[in-house]
Amino acid sequence: MDRTLLSCLCALALLFALANANCNNDNDLGVFAKDNTTFMDTMRGCALKSLGNADKTASCLQKATGVSADCATCFGATCTCTRDHCLTKCTFSPTGKACSECVVKHCQPDLVKCAGVPADQLPQ
Repeated sequence: MDRTLLSCLCALALLFALANANCNNDNDLGVFAKDNTTFMDTMRGCALKSLGNADKTASCLQKATGVSADCATCFGATCTCTRDHCLTKCTFSPTGKACSECVVKHCQPDLVKCAGVPADQLPQ
């Protein structure tokens, strides 16, 4: 493979990665650090109020925490995913092991991709 083509492919890969880095910025990472222990409770509260609607959850989360709209959209989609894939495991025990395992399996990969932040840097 010639160097020009390889350089173009690398540049495209970098652009794609950056295009999905909706939470990988100083503001959102700062919110995660500051609100790490309360962020997920806030998100659950927003999701309950909106019955898992992604847009309404995202809007609530943005207002309540100060994350960017793009970042909040990632978490709103995760709430909808949780409702759609993990409702029976999460309804009575949203912080329980079965719920967490279901969310990690079905929803976390898309959250990590959308957020552009490794799973271990997202609020727990």
